[in-house]
Amino acid sequence: MFTNNETNKIKQAIMDRFREVNAEKDHILPQAWLIPYLSMNVKHKDFFESAMQQLQTENLIEFQKQEKDHYQIKLTQQGEDYLYPNFNISDAKQKIRNDIFAKFKANQDKTITFRWLNNQFGQLNPKEQRIFNHVIESIIREKLATTSLLENFLYLTKKGEKFMSDSIL
Repeated sequence: MFTNNETNKIKQAIMDRFREVNAEKDHILPQAWLIPYLSMNVKHKDFFESAMQQLQTENLIEFQKQEKDHYQIKLTQQGEDYLYPNFNISDAKQKIRNDIFAKFKANQDKTITFRWLNNQFGQLNPKEQRIFNHVIESIIREKLATTSLLENFLYLTKKGEKFMSDSIL
């Protein structure tokens, strides 16, 4: 007999792992993580397989047993939406834009390195990552910033400085 508590713990651990690695649709959990997790945390394989079937029924994952102790667990689009709920593209764009201008405001020379941008990019969830470059491009297209002096930096323009002083950041 399956206990809901064991099954729910396994389901939560799988979804938490997807979230920890910033997974997006079609991400597959690697066996290098899954096998140690199973050996340390799952008392009976039946609990694990029941949890995977429930997650698959909820359309959060696609699950296949490949060999004796090898499984393929792939995140679905609905699973990605579950991990990153309440995503609003315009709110996300505004948040990213505000973060960029806050970084400009913090630097006296009004520059941002692409290294900082790449670090920032890595901290975003996959939905935000997909729009990050579009936000940068829009800031450049609006002539609020430029890359014209050195390619490794994003520079705030006079128009960008005026924009910052006119807006509340």
